[in-house]
Amino acid sequence: MIFFLGTASERIAYGISFLKGYSPVLISAQAFPGYLPFLLSDLARKYGIKDNSRNDLQVKLSDTALNYPLKKLQIETPEQRLNIVWLVAESWRWDMLDPEITPAAWAGRETGKT
Repeated sequence: MIFFLGTASERIAYGISFLKGYSPVLISAQAFPGYLPFLLSDLARKYGIKDNSRNDLQVKLSDTALNYPLKKLQIETPEQRLNIVWLVAESWRWDMLDPEITPAAWAGRETGKT
């Protein structure tokens, strides 16, 4: 019985916070993976309660822990652009590394320059 009351009150508190746009509760709920929010939008619309959940959230930077950047970023374009290629083979099967299918990778394997 206590578990049911606790769960029901938590769901109702989240639903009211969503309607009011009360961000501390909404942000805290995101810390729990798999949390299924209980939204009261349809019920509020049925009874004519104003839904403030779509309002733009006003966040004061002084209220946040993020204090970046401390000064304006200065970006300088390099004289010569870097020539970088990312090769990603996360799902490469082990039997695909052979001289017939991947000769360049096989050659690198033999010389130790993979």
